[in-house]
Amino acid sequence: MARFESMTLSELPGGVWRTRLPVRFGSCDPAGIVYTPEYLNLFNGVIEDWYGDALGLPYHELVGTLANRPWLCARLGGFRQAQQHG
Repeated sequence: MARFESMTLSELPGGVWRTRLPVRFGSCDPAGIVYTPEYLNLFNGVIEDWYGDALGLPYHELVGTLANRPWLCARLGGFRQAQQHG
C-alpha cells in the first residue's frame, strides 16, 4: 500500500484550496501537544470552511438536509506527532 508523502506549499498544484487555522492554547496539554479529540473539531471546522469557500455551499444548509440520514462513525489514525504550539 502506498504511503502519503509530505508536500511543501510550493509543490501544490494551482487552484488547490487551502486554509490556516490557529491551534489554541486550550486545545493542548501542558506539553503543547494537541488533544486527540480536538483534531475532530479542527477537521470539522476546515470542512465547513471548504464547503463555503471552495464550493459555495452553505454547510449548515447541507447538513440540515442530511439530518435524518444515518451516520456511521469517525475514526482517527495514522497521526505523526504534531508540532508543539507556540
